[in-house]
Amino acid sequence: MYWSDWGKVAKIEVANLDGSNRQVLINSSLGWPNGLAIDIAATPKKLYWADAKHDKIEVSDVNGSNRIVLVDEKQNIPHLFGFSLLGKKTHAHICLISYRVLREWGKWSKT
Repeated sequence: MYWSDWGKVAKIEVANLDGSNRQVLINSSLGWPNGLAIDIAATPKKLYWADAKHDKIEVSDVNGSNRIVLVDEKQNIPHLFGFSLLGKKTHAHICLISYRVLREWGKWSKT
């Protein structure tokens, strides 16, 4: 299972369903990480999250490596708090949920 923590040091963690093998995946450059989503069709599998404090969406491999920013404050999507991944293996859509905005952002190829 994956979860985010907005504590003193914001982080994204993972553990087995029984709570064993708990690991911090990402704990730098995070504000209020939330809206976690996993793309199990991607190779390698991808972990997406929204950061409501920094107004961005990021993605990494499910082990926390290869982190990149997909959407940042320049796209003017304030206070992101959730989204869904929709689509097929070759193309996907991200449907955003924001404090003030609900809209679909982009279509991209997963090549």
